[in-house]
Amino acid sequence: MSAWRPWTRPAGWRRALRDIHAGQAAGCFTVTDAEIALSAAAGGLLGLLRLRERHPEHVDETSVDQLTEACLRLLGVPASEAARLVAASLPPVGAVSRRSRSGQ
Repeated sequence: MSAWRPWTRPAGWRRALRDIHAGQAAGCFTVTDAEIALSAAAGGLLGLLRLRERHPEHVDETSVDQLTEACLRLLGVPASEAARLVAASLPPVGAVSRRSRSGQ
């Protein structure tokens, strides 16, 4: 088995781990292992995408919301807070500033 080389991970994976670590530091996420949590969340997304490919009639906005809520709970967000976040409206496209996206 080859040695784990974290620098070979795709940029999206590194950004997601950075965001999970930031959530842990802020006390929003209580998950103890960010790598495992991200792997589980990514697996859920891949499963939903595969389901949509094979049975598109089974995947709708509600399915995506359910997966999102499950992923938030996986990260340690309390159930009531996860439900509130999923039910909240997203900001309009372009409303999030470049500065807030880069974490500066």
